[in-house]
Amino acid sequence: MKTVVLLNVSGPVDVRNWIADAVLCIFIPGYMGGKAAADMLLGNAAPAGRLPVTFSVRYEDTPSYPNFPGEHNDVYYGEGIFVGYRNYEKRKISVQYPFGYGLSYSKFKQESELDGLEFDLRNQKELQLVLKAEELACFDPKMEKWVIPTGEYQLYLGTSSQEIFAEIPMRVIGENPYTYGSDTLFSVILADPKATEVLERYLPGLLENDGVSILGDRTLRDAMSMIVIGYMPNAVEAEKMLQKMYQDIAEIQ
Repeated sequence: MKTVVLLNVSGPVDVRNWIADAVLCIFIPGYMGGKAAADMLLGNAAPAGRLPVTFSVRYEDTPSYPNFPGEHNDVYYGEGIFVGYRNYEKRKISVQYPFGYGLSYSKFKQESELDGLEFDLRNQKELQLVLKAEELACFDPKMEKWVIPTGEYQLYLGTSSQEIFAEIPMRVIGENPYTYGSDTLFSVILADPKATEVLERYLPGLLENDGVSILGDRTLRDAMSMIVIGYMPNAVEAEKMLQKMYQDIAEIQ
């Protein structure tokens, strides 16, 4: 007798303690979910969905395990950018079912050659993927807004996070949301030759002072408030000069 487990859940579950011939995860589909599940089990419809999450081998492997539920009514999200499948890949931890995993009643063959964002999916059709700029955005809590980081990226095409069959480089152009400014760490400014050139232009001989480096953990604004007074005792003139300097530094990136 074949055993099929139907998972009516809202997220991953620990499946290590049971064995089944097949697993159909329907993720709380609503009042027509029963009919949809029956159609897929009987072969009247293909289970074409893909996992939007990762199923770990053990609950203890999940990224939130050391942090959840937190304490003092606060939940601590300690994963940073390594959320979901990124966390497992970063820690090199094997998983039960990777992000994007899914089976169907048919098998498909993908052409590995990419032409822009077009690729061939054998026994179905040629597909074209459209990637909008806003889909590249991420929320920056410090800036309190959605931003699109510019730079070089790599697009991956696959049947899951562990089965990549093609990749293509991508360059995101536009206005850099992370330009240098008065809130940039002074150590970051000191590490950029173009930025230090601006500092020297406004404050000649500044970098010859070995004591400047001890201010590296402060923001540029805080560091300048301690440094500029030695160059320009007039606070009004000093502030005007600093605003021009901040503007010149911001134009570097």
